[in-house]
Amino acid sequence: MNTEKIISIVSLAGEEWERPIEIEKTNLPTFDTNVFPKWLGDYIDAVAEETQTPRDVAAMASIALLSTIISGNFEVKLTNSWTEPLNTYTVMALDPANRKSAVYNLFLKPIDEYIKKQSETLLPIIAEEIAKRNASRKRLNVLQEQFSKTEVGKENISLLNEIEKLAKETDDQLNPIIKVPRFYTNDVTPEQLAQLLYENDERLAILSAEGAELFDMIAGRYSNKSNLDLYLKAYSGDNVTIDRVNGRSISLNTPKLTLGLFIQPIVIQQLPSNFSNRGLTQRFLFFLPKSFIGYRKVETEEIPLEVEQTFKNNIQNLIDLKSDGLILTFDKEARQYLTCILGEIEEMLSNQDMNPEFKGWLGKLCGQIIRMAGLIHVSENISSNINEIPKTINLQTLYKADSLRHYFISHAEQAFGSIGEDKYLDDVMYVLNKLLSGNYNKVEKLDYQELWQIVKRRIKKAEKLKKILYYLEELNYIKNDKVGRKSIILVNPQLNK
Repeated sequence: MNTEKIISIVSLAGEEWERPIEIEKTNLPTFDTNVFPKWLGDYIDAVAEETQTPRDVAAMASIALLSTIISGNFEVKLTNSWTEPLNTYTVMALDPANRKSAVYNLFLKPIDEYIKKQSETLLPIIAEEIAKRNASRKRLNVLQEQFSKTEVGKENISLLNEIEKLAKETDDQLNPIIKVPRFYTNDVTPEQLAQLLYENDERLAILSAEGAELFDMIAGRYSNKSNLDLYLKAYSGDNVTIDRVNGRSISLNTPKLTLGLFIQPIVIQQLPSNFSNRGLTQRFLFFLPKSFIGYRKVETEEIPLEVEQTFKNNIQNLIDLKSDGLILTFDKEARQYLTCILGEIEEMLSNQDMNPEFKGWLGKLCGQIIRMAGLIHVSENISSNINEIPKTINLQTLYKADSLRHYFISHAEQAFGSIGEDKYLDDVMYVLNKLLSGNYNKVEKLDYQELWQIVKRRIKKAEKLKKILYYLEELNYIKNDKVGRKSIILVNPQLNK
């Protein structure tokens, strides 16, 4: 269909038009990878080049990776009542075909290789232990049956003692069988997540290039019941008990969960309101970079071998760290600067016109900066020996973490402004570009049905197109009208200029 036939201006005598309000997508800041040590910054740059993705994508993957490996080993203590763990919740919104999976695979490779080696060593040992336990269970069943057929007396004491001993030895919860270490999973139900946390020293990550599925499960779309408690408490390391449908309940003392999710922008727009009402979305750091699709280089440089090997070696050193929760603190200068950060954020919180959901996020921002400072500190002082890592975080490291404040605020503002929104800016711009693509001077009418025929492959629903047209009317681009029963669109003549 010739797009020139779409555009027409119905001129009405005395019709006055206000100046159109410019529609402009917010230019959000890009992530400054200089906050990371050189070995990690170099790898981020190399991944971004090879995959032709924004640096923000690799930066988010880096934060999720560091959080996955480090969070169970360190905490940052501010006061007797304020301690921040180092696990993070991050979410990246990008349209399909942005090579999100490729980026994640490059960052997870050292972990996957480590797990593979551990599996080769431990699986034979695990198989032997399972065989012994099965034999003990058979012996237990025989003894229990034997005991049930005899009268209780002194002569049965030894039999009863053996039964009790075998019962304890074969109880998987009291004496769990050694398992291959697991750092992360993809999509998992809350009940499965609790079990995995229990089996992996109460720390685990959910890292997914298709994170929408996890949000669906949290929302209870497969169980008709939302399951937020575990995700809320595992962010802060709070005690939580999960009652399982079959079997015993699981009690977690200080769970540390990491979330690193890639999703499509529309997923943010469709997040349930109770996610914000309960404070789940306020726990996330948001990344909303501009897509490179359409502007990517065909021939790219591969990741240099030296850069890749240095990255793998350092990640291996982090994996080798073992601690029950080493306490990190800030030095005197860093503590003074932290007071300034708290004051500036508190002043922002006094804004009564602020989006209440975003205000809740802002109230957690200082904690996020502290967590980032902890991750940067450990990655800068890389060592496989936990005792060689300084216990004090200096002012320079806190500066680096705080330099991301503007980035995180800008992206969070955009995200919270999109949650629950029906006016999708990309679709608005698409419809407006179709409206402006014709020749105004050669036609007389703008017919709604003709416009619908051109945009329906993308807009899908007529109701959505109507909402977009009403939005454009609010911005003085058009006016929706009728001639008889026929819907028409009046286009602002000023656009012709």
